[in-house]
Amino acid sequence: MTQNNDDQAATPLLDALIAQQKHERISAHVPGHKQGHGLLSTLARYAGPLAQLDATEVPGLDDLHHADGVIAKAQQLAAKAFGTEETYFLVAGSTGGNLAAILAVVDPSDVVIVGRNAHQSVWNALVLAQAQRVSVTPVVWHALQGHAKIAGGLSVTAIQEALVCTKQARALILTSPSYDGFVSDLPAIVQLAHQAGLIVIVDEAHGVHLPFHPQLPMSAIAAGADLVIQSAHKMGAGFTQTAFLHVQGSRVDRLRLQETLRIVQSSSPSYLLMASLDAMRSQLACHGEELLNLTLTELEAQKLRLHEACQGLLVDVLDTAIQDPMKWILHAERLHLTGFELERVLREQFGIYSEYTSEYHVLLSWSYGNATRDFKKTVDALIHVVSQVPSLGRAMSWELRHASMPVSDVLHVLTLHERKAGAFMSLSLAVGHRVVDPVTIYPPGIPLLLPGETFQKEHIEILTPVLDNGIRVDGIVYDEEYQVRCLASL
Repeated sequence: MTQNNDDQAATPLLDALIAQQKHERISAHVPGHKQGHGLLSTLARYAGPLAQLDATEVPGLDDLHHADGVIAKAQQLAAKAFGTEETYFLVAGSTGGNLAAILAVVDPSDVVIVGRNAHQSVWNALVLAQAQRVSVTPVVWHALQGHAKIAGGLSVTAIQEALVCTKQARALILTSPSYDGFVSDLPAIVQLAHQAGLIVIVDEAHGVHLPFHPQLPMSAIAAGADLVIQSAHKMGAGFTQTAFLHVQGSRVDRLRLQETLRIVQSSSPSYLLMASLDAMRSQLACHGEELLNLTLTELEAQKLRLHEACQGLLVDVLDTAIQDPMKWILHAERLHLTGFELERVLREQFGIYSEYTSEYHVLLSWSYGNATRDFKKTVDALIHVVSQVPSLGRAMSWELRHASMPVSDVLHVLTLHERKAGAFMSLSLAVGHRVVDPVTIYPPGIPLLLPGETFQKEHIEILTPVLDNGIRVDGIVYDEEYQVRCLASL
């Protein structure tokens, strides 16, 4: 929703930082690098001018945790730009936003319905909240030829089933868009949840751009979610570690939310990070639709080139109502390659660094910050790779399937005694045992196994190629062989 209002061109926090830097003669306060003068020369060569804006809570610069000046003005402008009631700046990423949002609305023993594709920060927040958890499994796209699968969004039917099975639920937590760019039917899901009296939290870390172009899927804000968390650095031009937390409606205790934000965020928040949020909001509000339109137009043109060269290399199974066109999923099996092999070719031969890779796929994440040449050179590289393949595999068609068990029972939360009693086992011996620690492939940071879930043979099949290709897996240790900590008794 590009804003035409002149006030959206303002950047009150950034302007205040620039003015303060020009006025201050002597720094007798933190930070210790003193406007960049104390930096190591190698770092200063790159960060010196920027370090001049790395300030602290001196008069005129407001305080994030008690905002009533320029930070408050910047947050109010952000709320107006995104179309919500209140917006809070986050300097601990969407992780901090997820923690604060969940701790603000969930009490010990509350039952929470949560998408099984939630980021690890959501599950960690639920552990801290001591909540009971019922998970809902996303729909899955299956390749009709081969073994590839891609998780989609959460179905309305599965949410309905969860609401029927879970009468006393306090909140519903969704991830939309997913890491791969799939969006759930948020208007229908939010309406169902609200009718059942639930608070809706949406981890929209990959959707900060959605409100600013009509061809993109609907944002959770417009769908009526109560709390929406958006990373500013994933799909926008904020600095890494920045995010927004949006709140609307009367279901959330705003004072409790402010309290949890103070708990999970630093008492010395980075003004550089906050200034980048102020600047990005202005950029999107004033020029977002124009910038995104240029990007989407060029992406569509290059997508057609790629389709002509190799139909099916780019997974394109849905329309833009539920699939973000800024995410490209490359199906490596089409080229008789694994995703790991295709990723290495793109990186080592062409300098193209992807978002993440799996056994069958490579994910490319685009934004309006990409230059036109980025899309063209990437497609040029892919066409070259295609030309080196003696005979292409068949173009894949995809079938949408619902999980046979879309809704779990209440997940058993391990006691402290059970966690201490856990023992490390080789992956083969762990089959049939409940894991003690979350097992998480990173990226994307979505737990493959949660504490209390049972390790199965299919998990070995998933983990083996990932580990063999040097991908980070939290919860797996290597001591002559790969091991996972489990409860000793079946």
